[in-house]
Amino acid sequence: MQMSGTTLQQFVPGLQAVGAAMGYSVAVTDLEQYIWYKPSGKLDLGIKPGDPIPDNTAVRRCLEEGRSISLRGDVSTFGIPY
Repeated sequence: MQMSGTTLQQFVPGLQAVGAAMGYSVAVTDLEQYIWYKPSGKLDLGIKPGDPIPDNTAVRRCLEEGRSISLRGDVSTFGIPY
């Protein structure tokens, strides 16, 4: 599903509020790349819009398996463990 910038902007305040309240980083992706990223107060993975979704991430597995995934991220993916 392709989302226009205007449509995405409608969701940004809610996404930021949920992330802040729960202490989570929040990312929006399409099937191949990150579209939007908001780091948590404790962790910034340095993700930029347009960055490809790495193969060894929970996001990639969620997209491939169609379910929620929880895992510890390796330092080799984003340069820091997460």
